[in-house]
Amino acid sequence: MKRSLCMAALLLCWLCASGCGLGARHGATPLPTPATPEMPETSGAPVPADALAVREALSLAGGSYRSADPGLPAIDVAGGGRLQASGLTIDKTGDGLSPATGAASGMLPGGENAAVRVAEGGQASFSGSAITSGAAGGHALFVSGPESSAALSDTMVVATGCTAAAVYADGGASISAASCDLFADGEGAAALFLTGGGEIRCAQAQISAGGTSVAAALYGGTLTLTDCTVLGDLRFHGAGNRLDCTRSRLEGTIRFPDAEDEADISLSDSSLFCGATGGDGAIGISISLDATSRWQLTGDSYVAGFVNADESFSNIESAGFSIYYNSELEANAALAGRSYALPGGGFLIPLI
Repeated sequence: MKRSLCMAALLLCWLCASGCGLGARHGATPLPTPATPEMPETSGAPVPADALAVREALSLAGGSYRSADPGLPAIDVAGGGRLQASGLTIDKTGDGLSPATGAASGMLPGGENAAVRVAEGGQASFSGSAITSGAAGGHALFVSGPESSAALSDTMVVATGCTAAAVYADGGASISAASCDLFADGEGAAALFLTGGGEIRCAQAQISAGGTSVAAALYGGTLTLTDCTVLGDLRFHGAGNRLDCTRSRLEGTIRFPDAEDEADISLSDSSLFCGATGGDGAIGISISLDATSRWQLTGDSYVAGFVNADESFSNIESAGFSIYYNSELEANAALAGRSYALPGGGFLIPLI
């Protein structure tokens, strides 16, 4: 009951605020909503208020879809199905069952416990909608496979179950989100989860995490942020990770738990990173800033490559903290293995 009340409160707050325009809070020129292919209208029965399977072209305007059954998505788009939807309310409850024990431990393979599942070449677009999941292991939006994609605009996506993600791209899938609120608040949860070499593109979006959840977790893939605000930690695992930020604001710690973790992070066009890097794998990351972007340090930070278009480092606000870099990398040749004083009392220091 408590979880249902929280979800209802989040939905009410979002609906009240949506008329003001999400993009305005970023103070940037609005970007066009990503175009979606035109799909034929389908005539049929009135919109049901239970789970829906989409295996062909379907267009929906308004309606409520829900699933309380473990392993049954509220909307399942697969087998080449194409869905174009607006004004929907979609909700998932019912904790996932462990394939090994049958216990309600959360995670199911393939996103079977998601509110919306898009797989097997499925394509879906949602505008002016709300997608919520309070189920353990129940991602709000799960998209899987290189031929599968989803496009969101002016939509709220919330996951509050443990080990769940608000938006999850798997196995080369592609997801875009424009003027959206993406939020996670559950043990081991993430607002964005990316794995298998896919891509998530966000524009004019607010991405945030509560409790022990993270704003984004990448296990291989590219996250592109344009005119976005990210509130919460970001976590990178393994190789093949890239984060590109344009006119965006990041507030949190960028974490690399394992020694083999790698990532390339770029900040451009007046972006701001307010945070630090940390973890055993931090020496495998590279950060680059153009002259208009800034880094406000909240702790000592470790990087492999560090490229700053501002050679005076005036765009670094150190607050007494230091950045440690790998002087042996060719990318750092311009630093000549030297230490540099940073504004605020910290230093840029060669670690090796």
